[in-house]
Amino acid sequence: MENKVKFKRQFLFGGYIGEYKTSTKATALDVSKLTCLLIDNFFSNEKFFKTPLVNIQGTQFFDSNNTDNPSTKNELFYIAGRIPDIFSTPEDEKTIYKSPYTDFYIKISSDFLNFTDDNKITFSPILHTSTSWPKDIPWTYVYKICPLIIKEMRFGFEVFQNRLILNSISLAPISTQVFSLSYKNEQIQIEIGAEHLKTKSEIPFQSVNLLEKIDNVFNYLLKNTLTNLWNQK
Repeated sequence: MENKVKFKRQFLFGGYIGEYKTSTKATALDVSKLTCLLIDNFFSNEKFFKTPLVNIQGTQFFDSNNTDNPSTKNELFYIAGRIPDIFSTPEDEKTIYKSPYTDFYIKISSDFLNFTDDNKITFSPILHTSTSWPKDIPWTYVYKICPLIIKEMRFGFEVFQNRLILNSISLAPISTQVFSLSYKNEQIQIEIGAEHLKTKSEIPFQSVNLLEKIDNVFNYLLKNTLTNLWNQK
């Protein structure tokens, strides 16, 4: 896939729309290291679940049709696979597993909180785990459990910025930038969309201080950064 940002004019209100898509193959070790990187960069702060997200919410991914998979609406992070039974927590402690592995998932979603007086929108991060996830192991240790089989992983968010609303003279926060990263069947896909860019050199995710963290992810996966890719002409 062409590793280049595509731009087009945005006629309503002016400016540009920037789009970027790429994919790369990934081994089990790659995904384990990527999971570690995402957790360390975005979720390692102990206050993460106690602090509202300002102008950031999860995004929408396509449903994997897994009956044990919660809704993908407003999803920040999702990882699913198989965990060794020696770590898992059976619903009935008398249950004896016939398989050495048990399915599990971990998900972080975002629920709407409120609008602030300065035209910002806030969301609350919510953690969901399957009943099979061990109760005495923090979810952030997921990449440390070995052997762990990761079948699917998703990470994404939307960024809100104040924009003039049609038929109104007031400003309101609207979703203008989207980042999504997904892994399945040994393939990682990355998609970025940004609207209302004043210039082609305006790099997304700076308004919420996430560009440096996204650059870290790009550097690991593509040996490049979003900053460099966005500035390539």
